[in-house]
Amino acid sequence: TATHSVVDTEGCLIQKEANNQVLMAVRKWMQKFNVTAYDEKTGKGLVRHVMSRVGVHSGEVMAVLITSAYDIPNKKELIDILVKEVPGLVSVIQNINKKPTNIIMGNKTRVIHGKPNIKDSLGALSFNVSAQSFFQVNSEQAEKLYNKAKEYAKPDGKNIIDLYCGAGTIGLSMAKEAKSVIGIEIIEAAVKDAQFNAKENGIENARFICGDAKTAAERLKKEKIKPDTVIVD
Repeated sequence: TATHSVVDTEGCLIQKEANNQVLMAVRKWMQKFNVTAYDEKTGKGLVRHVMSRVGVHSGEVMAVLITSAYDIPNKKELIDILVKEVPGLVSVIQNINKKPTNIIMGNKTRVIHGKPNIKDSLGALSFNVSAQSFFQVNSEQAEKLYNKAKEYAKPDGKNIIDLYCGAGTIGLSMAKEAKSVIGIEIIEAAVKDAQFNAKENGIENARFICGDAKTAAERLKKEKIKPDTVIVD
């Protein structure tokens, strides 16, 4: 029990180097300005988690700081260190999670530097990804994964429902062959990304519903929509 002990590490060999750079930059800022780390047992401390996203094909980097409070001390200095230490950084996001939980992200997110999202691509499609959107961290392998899913789904002329669709990646990868694609996702920011991604890639036969999968399924039943294939990721 109580195995959420922090193990000090300065890098991880199986992730993108930009992720390591973001982590070390935030550590540098915390040490320089005596910013406290969150303690799950006491509920005290500011920095709960550090997360980053790397656009493998675009080179764009997003740093996400999950905090237990809204105010960030020495915020300008944090941004300055990140910009200096992380090549390709285009976005710094703060997510606020005040709840006594080990769930990583809270509901409130704000941009504190740069853009609200980064760009990346999978195959011929380009995607905008925000802090709370699901996007495969290994995009090179994701292309192979989605091609295999397409091989099994045989989307030609079919109505496809993509459950838990995130930024719409799997469904949109099949949309040009499919009759229609409907993505279902409970996180509003991810749905907005998916809608933007469909428009950005000129895909007109895809739509996205924000809501719980069960509720959305009941809605589609009332609309007399019957899928030929359901994708569950």
